[in-house]
Amino acid sequence: MNFETGQDKTSNAPIPKDKLSELIKSTYDNLERSGNASVDQLLKSLLEQLNSHSSLYKYIVSISTLETGSETIDSENCTMSNAIGASWNSRKDGLFNYDLPDNEHRGVKHLVTVIWVAK
Repeated sequence: MNFETGQDKTSNAPIPKDKLSELIKSTYDNLERSGNASVDQLLKSLLEQLNSHSSLYKYIVSISTLETGSETIDSENCTMSNAIGASWNSRKDGLFNYDLPDNEHRGVKHLVTVIWVAK
C-alpha cells in the first residue's frame, strides 16, 4: 500500500525533491542498521541534517505511523489519513511527503512530512 502524496509543494524547496527523498531514506536506513530506528531518533536526525543544510528556513518534521500488526499492509485492512494546513508565503514556504518503505515487512509504514518556512 502506498500513501498518496500528491499535495507536495516542492517547487521552492531549499533541498531538491530527489535529495530530500534520499536524505529521509538514508537517515532511516542508517538508524535501522545501528538499531536506533525509533520515530524520535528519526525526527531528531532529520531535523539536525535539515538545519545544517540551510539556516534560512525553519523546519517542521511530522511522522505518521501506520501499524497493522501483520507482516503485510494492504488497503483492505487499514486506512490512515493526515491533513496539514498552514498560512504561509507560497513563494518561500512549502512541504514534502515521503512514504518510507516497510523493508522488514513488520506491518509498519511511516509517512514523513517535511515543512519549511522561510525565516
